[in-house]
Amino acid sequence: MEKHPVLLKVELPFRLKERDHFAEDMVVGWDSERMRTYVQALIREMLANAGQFDDCRIQAVRYGGGTASMAGQALADISAAIHRVFDVAPDASVTMSAAVSNISGATFPFFKRAGVQRFDMEMMALFQPIFVRCNNVDAFDFFAIACDSFLHAYANDTLGLVLAYGIGGVSMQDFRRSCLAAAGSDAVHVSFLKADKGDLPSPDETASAIGSAGVALLNVRGQALGAAGFVEYLPMRFARPGHEDRFLASYAAGADVLAFGLGAETRFGGVVSTNTSDFDTYANHSTDYTKITVAARKA
Repeated sequence: MEKHPVLLKVELPFRLKERDHFAEDMVVGWDSERMRTYVQALIREMLANAGQFDDCRIQAVRYGGGTASMAGQALADISAAIHRVFDVAPDASVTMSAAVSNISGATFPFFKRAGVQRFDMEMMALFQPIFVRCNNVDAFDFFAIACDSFLHAYANDTLGLVLAYGIGGVSMQDFRRSCLAAAGSDAVHVSFLKADKGDLPSPDETASAIGSAGVALLNVRGQALGAAGFVEYLPMRFARPGHEDRFLASYAAGADVLAFGLGAETRFGGVVSTNTSDFDTYANHSTDYTKITVAARKA
């Protein structure tokens, strides 16, 4: 019998520093013990679901919810747990949110073991003054180093970018600089994030929701990337032909999603259930869905 195709989302809600222009519920700062505690709870939650989805096959895996690359070596452990619990299609796509500050030759082996095929680098801007302003960290020079690592140590078609728009005080010209830099880079995928939101814009966001200034910004974006061969296959998502994101496209089409971790939202069988966003509750009770589920509704 053919198995039911589903997506899998792993929430890793960690951020090295707060970002002033985005409303995010994150675990901020580097704390190795806290990361270890979280990853162990995450793996326990997945193992507690062993056997419940034997009739499903994972078509795409997304490590997100924050800067997933901060998990480093633990990402390989999480991936091993996924393959132990679920039937993952041999050609399943695997993508991950990342930051230039924790992408290097030292971490690549763990990401390779996890099967990561595209890294969405959360640059927010490719113009240094705006990058520093968005990220509260002056690590812009790491971008060139990271790109060089992709080309020589990983693969040259695995680079994705996340850029921001709608940040107060950022001129049209500065935004255009970022778009042109993205278009001229080795990136195969570019997503846009609206300021004051904690996740990628929803697929149904319309021109009326962002105003005339926003429309002008988006026109600049489309012109710069379109001229370089990128196609807007979903609102706010651009890809070079053949590099469209399977997870995002399937999610937008209504595919079922199994999600694990802090604040994870599962959509399965017509029901949407949401995990707690309280770290201690999740860490102590991740194997008991009655204690970590805070909401359930019809999809």
